[in-house]
Amino acid sequence: MDFASRCRSRTFEDLSTARVTILAPRTVIWLHTSADPSAADWAAGIEKTMRLKAQLGVPELRSLVVTDGGAPNAPQRHEISHRVFNGRPSKLAVITNTLTNPIKRGVATAISWANPAFLALPPERWREAFGHADLEGELDAVLAVLQELQKDFPPVKTLVELERAIARTRADAQP
Repeated sequence: MDFASRCRSRTFEDLSTARVTILAPRTVIWLHTSADPSAADWAAGIEKTMRLKAQLGVPELRSLVVTDGGAPNAPQRHEISHRVFNGRPSKLAVITNTLTNPIKRGVATAISWANPAFLALPPERWREAFGHADLEGELDAVLAVLQELQKDFPPVKTLVELERAIARTRADAQP
């Protein structure tokens, strides 16, 4: 089954601040608003991730997150680091438009201390993020998943900026 088919075969977890899906064989994609996840939302997202991780029988996951700045708090970061990632580095690429905010940069730094395989980048550096998550050849399929996650959900500005950055790159590549 190709990547696009695997994307369509997964269900989405609808949370108030985020949407998440996991793609076989081991990719988690999150679309997140500017609001930090509530305890209930975080628990639901972690439970879905753990259930699907067990169903797929994979020991580790890689993740791509597109966020307007919503980020886990310290206990939530600890939980994902130890429960989902088993205390080991796990490829986690975050695309966000909030890295100019010192608080959000601080959160990104804290995550990188616990997970040295973490990378946070602005939308215009999307190629690095996709490469870091081993999704270089899956751009259109991942965009389709992100657009599906965006349906009937508060607009995520970073996704719009990401789509514009990709369109610019494609336009620049035209002869």
